[in-house]
Parts: sequence; C-alpha cells; structure tokens
Amino acid sequence: MSRFFNRLFLTGALFAIAGIILCGIAFRNFFCMLSPAVDLYEVEDWSSLKKGDHIRTEVDFLWDYFYYTYDTETGTDEARAYMISNILPEGDDIVVKEHLGVMVSDNGDFNKYENLVRTSSEWWMDTTGNVPFPTNTITVEGYLRKLKADEREYLVEYIMDDWNLSESQAEEYVCPYMIVPYEMSDSLTIIVMAGICFVVGLILAALGFFVGSR
Repeated sequence: MSRFFNRLFLTGALFAIAGIILCGIAFRNFFCMLSPAVDLYEVEDWSSLKKGDHIRTEVDFLWDYFYYTYDTETGTDEARAYMISNILPEGDDIVVKEHLGVMVSDNGDFNKYENLVRTSSEWWMDTTGNVPFPTNTITVEGYLRKLKADEREYLVEYIMDDWNLSESQAEEYVCPYMIVPYEMSDSLTIIVMAGICFVVGLILAALGFFVGSR
C-alpha cells in the first residue's frame, strides 16, 4: 500500500472512531436523562453527587450569576451560571454547606432567574423578620458535569468576595459541578455528526485499503 493510500486509510479509521465516540457521548447523555432524577434538596451531603447525575429540583433560593458568556456582535449575554447553595437548618439557625452552578443557556429565562436572585437577596439581608422566604421557585432540570477550570475559578472568586473568605476557605464550599440543561436537539445534532464522521471514515478507509492494495 502506497504512502498516500496508507494515510487515507488511517484518516478514514480516525474519522470512523470519532463517529463512534460522538455517538457514545450522545447516547450517554440521553440515558442519563432517563435515569431517576435527584432532588438536590433531598441530598444532605452534595459530595455524594457525581458526574452525569440527572437533576430535577425546585430552586427556591438563588445567588447571582458568577460566570457568563456573551455575543461579541450584540454585546448581550448568551448564557449565565447562577449559584445554588445547600442550606440546612442547624438548631434555630441555618448553615450553608456547599455551592454549585446552574447554567442558564436561554436568555429568555434570565428575568425569572434575576427575580429569584432579588427575592432571595431581600430575604437573606432582612434583619426584621418581615420579609418572607422566596415563593417564586424555578424548576431546574439537567445533568451534572464537572466545572471547567475557568468556571471554578470564577465561582471561588464569587464565594471569596461575597463571604469575605480566603481562597482556601472558599474552596471548601465548592461542589465542583454545573447543572447543564439537556436538550434533545443537542443529542440529535451529535448523532448526525457521528453518522457523517462514521460514513466518511468508512469510505476513506475502504478507498485506502482496497485501492491501495492493488
């Protein structure tokens, strides 16, 4: 087999392997969402959570967003990551245990998240006892993925600034996950890409093998 056809065969094989991997990712995400949902507020210790967990919970207390991406052409935010806290009763008081992120990728939802941030802040800062606990809950559903390095950095900075903590102290409050919304269209797109990669890979590999072996 000539060098050209040998490279063609290897390129095709790589495309086919990439297709298989992409298909595996799509089906993994799909089956994650078919698994029983976890309610965050029924889990006392968030360290027991794991990557890929299917999350469905009614969020009734929310901190501001600590991370965002924006459209450079319009200058508007495309997605925001808000902070959810594991707040537990402790005697007559409450204690904040851990924080994780929830990614909001539909900018049409920003207003309702901002409203919950506002009512949460009003309740948290109240010293009179006259401000009710927020009732404008938000249903959050998705799956857990690991925080990316820059997301984690911004989350730690947010906790440091908001709670006046050192970096090492803030790290102790980080639950290293992001709730990411699951979209069926995302998996379908990945499956289409996987199919294209696999078919192209088989064609290239076949050309490289059969034509090159003559």
